[in-house]
Amino acid sequence: MNKQQTTIKPPTSFPEQHQGMQPGSQKNMNPKPITEDPCYKGSGKLDGLTAIVSGGDSGIGQAVAIAFAKEGADIVVPFYSEKPDADDTVSMVKTTGRRCILVKCDLKMEDSAEQVVNTAMKDFGHVDILVNNIAVQYPQNSIKDITAQQLTNTFATNVFSCFYMTKAVLP
Repeated sequence: MNKQQTTIKPPTSFPEQHQGMQPGSQKNMNPKPITEDPCYKGSGKLDGLTAIVSGGDSGIGQAVAIAFAKEGADIVVPFYSEKPDADDTVSMVKTTGRRCILVKCDLKMEDSAEQVVNTAMKDFGHVDILVNNIAVQYPQNSIKDITAQQLTNTFATNVFSCFYMTKAVLP
C-alpha cells in the first residue's frame, strides 16, 4: 500500500437504531455506511456509457453508482423519497467528473420505469447498463404476521419494479 492509500476500518459495534419507515434514510444511520472506496481508481472500463441504478440513492446502489462513475459512466438514479441521500449520490458522482441525474418516481408503477428511461434517453441519448437494486423488507416473527399489504408492497418493489425497468429499457 502506498502512502496515498487509506485503510478503511469499519466499526466493530453498532448502536441500536430504528427509523420506523421504509425506505429509510441513509443520512440518519449511525455509523453512516461506507459506499465509496477512496483507494479505488477507475480505469475507463465504462467510458461513454450510461447506467441506470435503481436504489442508487443509498447502500449498495450508491456504491455501484460511484464505482461506475469512477469507471467513466454517467449515472441516472431513480429515487422514491430519500432526496438528501440521492443528493449525496449526485455529489459523490460529480467528484469523479461524471454526470448524475435524479428521477423522483415510484418504480412499483410501470409508467415510472418508462419515465426513468425516457429521462435517461433525453439527457444522455442512450442507456447501456441497468442495475435493478431496490428492495424492501418487513421483518416479522412469523409468516402469519405478514399482512397482505406488506406482501403486495414487497413484490411490487422487489419483483415488479425489476420487470418494469427491464421492459422499459429494452429497444
